[in-house]
Amino acid sequence: MSDQEHVTDSETLTFTCFASAAPRTPQAYMAAAAELGTCLARHDLRCCNGGGATGCMGALNEAVKSAGGRSLGVIHKQWIGEEEASGLDKLIVVDGTDLSERKRLLLEAADALICLPGGVGTLDELFQAVAGVATGLSTLPVVLINTDGYYDGTLLQLRRAEEEGLLRVPYALT
Repeated sequence: MSDQEHVTDSETLTFTCFASAAPRTPQAYMAAAAELGTCLARHDLRCCNGGGATGCMGALNEAVKSAGGRSLGVIHKQWIGEEEASGLDKLIVVDGTDLSERKRLLLEAADALICLPGGVGTLDELFQAVAGVATGLSTLPVVLINTDGYYDGTLLQLRRAEEEGLLRVPYALT
């Protein structure tokens, strides 16, 4: 990415969405992602995500596009040609030996974060965001879409960490 390229858009609030890109993602999760994409578009909120064409990310991107919304994808070059979504307003391609630049740009674009069901990449993104808030390095709101109780175990683990005094600040459920 060049120094002149910007991921932020001061005119539009951007919700960065972490989500699965797995082709075998359960239909209930994809339906929740599509509903979210439609909602974001109808409220003139820009959707930013990993730029995937399958799983929750694909359903999210397709719904944003179908509802006339705006979207930004940030994808690692290793997935170009096999996973990138079509119809994004902008696609930023990053390179490197890990996903740190991609995650940095996803967070930089965000006014708020929404986490749909996903695998280890999604969980990594979620916990990086939560750690940022817990350490005071970030003030971004983090929202979990807990479709069919997908995040119940994660919330239980956070509750245990809080009860055992391992969290510097309590996590909040609202």
